[in-house]
Amino acid sequence: MKIEDVEVALQAARDRGIRIVRGPVFDWRNSSDPFRESELPAACNAVGALLLHHGKQGLARQEFKPEWIEELCAVTGATWPWLWRFIHGWDYGNCLSVTFTEKGKEKTTFDDTSRDANRLAIKWTKL
Repeated sequence: MKIEDVEVALQAARDRGIRIVRGPVFDWRNSSDPFRESELPAACNAVGALLLHHGKQGLARQEFKPEWIEELCAVTGATWPWLWRFIHGWDYGNCLSVTFTEKGKEKTTFDDTSRDANRLAIKWTKL
């Protein structure tokens, strides 16, 4: 899975009038009647955009179906670890890192997926 694939899904959601947010996968509230769900979500995050783009939004409608992550990985080609790192960057703004010692010096390496996801979230969630 590539960041560009996520951007395609985000653009498709935005083109349908769906607001892009950090946090909740979907906001199904109907703007005219908050107690009734709408056909399309009012808002979604990047995972929601991917689910919607691949016609899998039913996996996270009222609750998350247990198989949601496996199905999302299957249709997108993402691995579970990639998706987990992406979610940390998009939803939480965390750039994951690992600190280690090499030849007596402490070094830190940063995860590209979570960093790129955070940058993407900043770009797509601007008002």
